[in-house]
Amino acid sequence: GIVVPNDIYSSAADELRPVAAVANAPDPYAPLQYGLAISGVREARTLGAGDGVRIALLDSTPELSHRDLAPGRIEAVSTEVPSEASKGKSSPRSSSAGSSSLEKASVHGTLMAGVIGAVENNGFGIAGLAPRARVVSIPVCTATGGAGGQCTIYQLLQGFDRAHDAEAVLVNLSLSGPPNPLLERGVARLEELGLVVVAAAGNDGREEKRYPAAYPSVIGVGAVDRDGRLFRASNRGAWVELYAPGVEVLSTVPGSAFAFGSGTSLAAAHVTGSLAVLTGITGDAKRARSELFRVVNARTGDSLPTLPAVCDVLRRVGRTCGVAKTKASSSPAGPR
Repeated sequence: GIVVPNDIYSSAADELRPVAAVANAPDPYAPLQYGLAISGVREARTLGAGDGVRIALLDSTPELSHRDLAPGRIEAVSTEVPSEASKGKSSPRSSSAGSSSLEKASVHGTLMAGVIGAVENNGFGIAGLAPRARVVSIPVCTATGGAGGQCTIYQLLQGFDRAHDAEAVLVNLSLSGPPNPLLERGVARLEELGLVVVAAAGNDGREEKRYPAAYPSVIGVGAVDRDGRLFRASNRGAWVELYAPGVEVLSTVPGSAFAFGSGTSLAAAHVTGSLAVLTGITGDAKRARSELFRVVNARTGDSLPTLPAVCDVLRRVGRTCGVAKTKASSSPAGPR
């Protein structure tokens, strides 16, 4: 056996700013989502939008009744660390959101769910990167106010079991904390089972390794702004494998509302969303990850390894995005 501390891992959007409502139109806020342009997911819609891909969102609970989120599923975890007397007894495998503090709708989980899977072309709000993916929410974090949260190692390990039970192929961990041998074993086991794990590098503005992002089996993600500049609070270093949009990112928050958030949590969600689109088209999450990094590693002169457009990755596997070349579509993408 092994005795380890029940470490705490933090989930946080470093900054949060409300956004005012606008008139109804197909995804009226989409022009404000520069992450859609950088990831290039909309150019790949003729090939797929994460169709059928199961994503385990280990986070605080999103507001499933949000008008811009598709009906979701919650896989609950136990809220108490087992005592010696209770070891071996079964715990609940799944349930609807209830009275537990883990299961109350919160800001952070709702932000992540929106970046990944907000409903597209519904005349309201934003568009997710992979709106046809199946997001399974696994509440392992308790909201701590604002966009923050705390997640224990015990609940994370339970969450890993739930992710596998739910037949997820991608796991989003927008959280970070200290090294822990059980956490390392847990993410390595997910890798062995065929799941691809994405984790936030953290918002300490340092080069010190944070976990699980720094484990070899995990894609550690830092944050950059719309111009590819490093987010001031993003952790950085050779252990951070990829950087993605994480500054002034517009997403869903409770109350069927929207807000701008910043932090590596949002950057991780962008990577998960892009991988979901690639996985749905290639049929293999690990292949999607490998091809994505081949594109990243083939670049020269970039100061940071940033998220590539999905169509650049798809060309490597012989798939062409079916967007007609027009004057409008050939101009630089971005908010207008």
